[in-house]
Amino acid sequence: MSVLPTIGVLLHSLDVGGAEVLVARTAAALAPAGAGPRVRFAFACLDRAGTMAEELAAAGHPVETLDRRAGLDLRCARRVREWAADRRVDLLHAHQYTPFVYAALSRLPPTRRALGGPPILFTEHGRFHPDLPSRKRAAFNRLALRRRDRVVAVGEGVKRALIDNEGLPAERIRVIYNGVDLAPYAAEPDAAAAEHRAAVRGEFGVPDDNFLAVQVARLDPIKDHATAVRAVREANRAEGRRVRLLVVGEGPERGRVEEVIRAEGAGDFVTLAGLRRDVPRLWAAADCGLLTSVSEGIPLTVIEAMAAGRPVVATDVGGLREVLGGARVESCGRLAGAGDAAALGAALREFADAPAAAATLGTVGRRRAFERFGEDRMVEAYAELYQQMAASHGRRAD
Repeated sequence: MSVLPTIGVLLHSLDVGGAEVLVARTAAALAPAGAGPRVRFAFACLDRAGTMAEELAAAGHPVETLDRRAGLDLRCARRVREWAADRRVDLLHAHQYTPFVYAALSRLPPTRRALGGPPILFTEHGRFHPDLPSRKRAAFNRLALRRRDRVVAVGEGVKRALIDNEGLPAERIRVIYNGVDLAPYAAEPDAAAAEHRAAVRGEFGVPDDNFLAVQVARLDPIKDHATAVRAVREANRAEGRRVRLLVVGEGPERGRVEEVIRAEGAGDFVTLAGLRRDVPRLWAAADCGLLTSVSEGIPLTVIEAMAAGRPVVATDVGGLREVLGGARVESCGRLAGAGDAAALGAALREFADAPAAAATLGTVGRRRAFERFGEDRMVEAYAELYQQMAASHGRRAD
């Protein structure tokens, strides 16, 4: 009987976010509780366990916290090495750049044992703003990346940034688009909306004739919820259907977002819903999706809105143009510059005033989501990489 490879997953934390949800969904697909696992998973968090750690542990996946200190914590890198050895890890999968750095440092000093350690798969989920070239990172990457290591970018824009700004070789980078579970969106949008629209809108006090935008994003500065609030205020300056915003998510910026809502006098048309587990139900009651991030990779929440048949208003950052269609294919939404509340508000007003045209864009987006961004496609791409890279464990690296 063959031994299943063990994938050691290294993250900042397991707080709810796009990368963390993808990690949990991939584990559920490739190592389900009960029969039929294709790999084993072990999780380590550099900083804190987070809200999803208990869920993963309950599914049988060991989760450990490495208590990284501020600054460059070389002792933490040593703990990464010890954790990987204890769990007999065949492949280290680092999500985001800092976990990649600690995975690479865990192989130093370059002793024979370290050289024989597991290869690293580094997935870059997004880029920070401003995204500028870094000589320091490029130098580290040249030294850290070994022959058996590989890099995944979640979109073509992210891949280009890794090449141009991080000095990573193009031939080592594979694009694997983020994918979502499409099963909750299998029903036709009109049928789903008929079932949930009245109940959800009643829960949040949104009249049926109001235009409801939904923004699903953790309350973090990079998501720029202040611009979302101001965009809805701008949309309501014009005559026409009242535009409402439902903000779904939690995070450290909640107090700041509440301050902006008060300062803008937006309490009557912006509602903070907190963390929710019924997002497909919320999309069924929405008229469009909104995302105002200053930086992004391939955001899951926008794909979910598209799968639900909702048009999207978003900032033109990161991979959002790739997701919505861009200039070369039929677009399923509207893009505006980061921080441009007036342009975002105008797009919301356009959709509110022309519901038939907005619905047509939603149909385009739904088709695009089902053709390109299914979770099954993403999981199989990672499964292929896992098998290839884990099989190389035990060979001399360089």
